[in-house]
Amino acid sequence: MLKIYKHSPDGEYLESGFADPNPLETEKFLIPANATDIEPPQLSKNEVAIFASGAWTVCPDFRGQTFYSKITGVPVIITGFGAVDSDLTELIPGEYTSWSGSAWVFDSAKALASIREKRNSLLSQSDWTQLNDVDMTDTEKVAWKAYRQALRAFPETCAPGNPVWPTKPD
Repeated sequence: MLKIYKHSPDGEYLESGFADPNPLETEKFLIPANATDIEPPQLSKNEVAIFASGAWTVCPDFRGQTFYSKITGVPVIITGFGAVDSDLTELIPGEYTSWSGSAWVFDSAKALASIREKRNSLLSQSDWTQLNDVDMTDTEKVAWKAYRQALRAFPETCAPGNPVWPTKPD
């Protein structure tokens, strides 16, 4: 019996098996397409054996794993074997972080921009409270006015890494 090693059309090792004997030449075997009698190399984690040009090579294999763009922090799921793009990292970004070249670091400018955006949205959502014909008590009007003033000052007074937002009146 002759042990053979099957691979996909693109060369990726799939499985081993045995070649059928050649009915015309009993001392020879029939090796099907996409198979070889050359044993693939031993693999480590995140590696795949590829057969091309009559030999096996070992390629990186991170298929199905999530990496993150160093530019945007957006997750990317790897779909093919081969080296991972140098613009990706396995390190998970945090909120309001930027890539420093070797790690994600807190980016206060990014945090403040996000805080201002949320603040502006909250102010816009509460604009109705300042109209003359709103049916509210004087106490409610004062509470809303104080809340809106706290929102206006918030970007300059909060801790960007851990913002604690003013409490919206009932």
